Amino acid sequence: FTQIKREGHFTDTKLEVEGHLISCHRIILAAASPYFYKMLTSGMAESRTQSIKIYGTSFKTMNMIVEYLYSNAIMLTADNIQSIFIASDLFQMTQLKYGCEQFMSTLVDSLNCIGFLHFAGHFQTEILENAAKQCALDNFSDVIETPDFLDLSEKEMILLFSSNELNIPCEETAIEALIRWVGNDPTRNLHNIIKHIRFAHCDPEFILRLQEVIGRVKTDDLALSAEEHDPRHSYDNRLLVTVGDRHIGCIRAGNTDFTGWKFITDMPKHPDYYSACALPDGILISGGYRPDFSSNACWLFKTDTLTWKPLPRLKTARGFHVSMFLCGSLFVVGGTTDQCYPVDSIEKLDMRKHSPWNEVTFLPDLLTRFCAVSLGQSIFVIGGSVRYPGTAEKVWNERRTSSLITSEYDVIENIWCQRACLPEPCYSGGAVSFQDKIYVFGGKRNFCYSYDPAADLW
Repeated sequence: FTQIKREGHFTDTKLEVEGHLISCHRIILAAASPYFYKMLTSGMAESRTQSIKIYGTSFKTMNMIVEYLYSNAIMLTADNIQSIFIASDLFQMTQLKYGCEQFMSTLVDSLNCIGFLHFAGHFQTEILENAAKQCALDNFSDVIETPDFLDLSEKEMILLFSSNELNIPCEETAIEALIRWVGNDPTRNLHNIIKHIRFAHCDPEFILRLQEVIGRVKTDDLALSAEEHDPRHSYDNRLLVTVGDRHIGCIRAGNTDFTGWKFITDMPKHPDYYSACALPDGILISGGYRPDFSSNACWLFKTDTLTWKPLPRLKTARGFHVSMFLCGSLFVVGGTTDQCYPVDSIEKLDMRKHSPWNEVTFLPDLLTRFCAVSLGQSIFVIGGSVRYPGTAEKVWNERRTSSLITSEYDVIENIWCQRACLPEPCYSGGAVSFQDKIYVFGGKRNFCYSYDPAADLW
């Protein structure tokens, strides 16, 4: 059939799409698509003309659909999948539509699951809706940081908040998400959503904050919610994990009630001063340093199977660096070489693709001993020690100055911007993000500061 079409034999109709014509056979159209069968057998005008005007799809997509009608084969990609799906829905091609739905389900991640949830709801596709919903539930802490979260409908919010599978460390996370969602449109109705918040498992201060910020929460709603709901499943899975030290390689975990620690596994052989960070499905160990040697090895500890898995090696070996997971990718930031010279690159590993690490940007200055932390879709690099311009590598350790600079790197837009300077020098400290703020503490000066990115204020 494909060969006959390509040679133009026996064609008896043309599809007109965006001013272009596609020659084909009525019998093929009618046999493969109920849409065309009804059109060509019901006495409609198209059944008596030599051309059929097609609306609702592009010429490129229609050409692929026609090729599929003849060959039963089509190349689906992330770029064309939605247009192919919409066309298969329009032309009532059940088998192709099912294949598109299955393929789209493999593309769902924390950045696009809300968009796919909208899409699935519009076309009533159960497989895709379930995949998008499950991804949103599993990665809720990442999903609420995406712009799409603010566009959720009341029905979709209830779909997520009513589930015991909502993966959050505590119910306060759900309240913070609700406050953010309402803040985007103060006219939104909260009555039906509030019923699905587990207020019995919340800090009372958060409940007061919800009432203060929103001002439309009825006391009866709070009481009803407190009585009706069990804890979410994720409450019982919160763990504290310690990863190795300079001498003993192991991972230990304990429940957050601090009732005891449990040995989990030995670590792979690794030099000192590596970096560790948490992923949705495990713990990453990367790099490492000892005199005259720095490592580029990366290992992922899979928490579901309690096994180690090697990951692609870093492009640049380093120790004393910082690693983090955000927006579906791993990032390693800065560090030093085996000669104690600063590494200024940031590398990225997309966990959704089987690809190597790539350098995506460079630090604004040659830094060591800085703090780095992720918040939203950005990496914040704070303080540290800066190399004097023109200083030779061999005297780098003896000549450095402290930095007061705070820099923000947007991993989506791939841009840097400078933020408010630190009140005092900060190096060899720690940093953590919590509830839309960054906290920096410890270090040589034993300080503790909080930073509000929204106000750009320390």
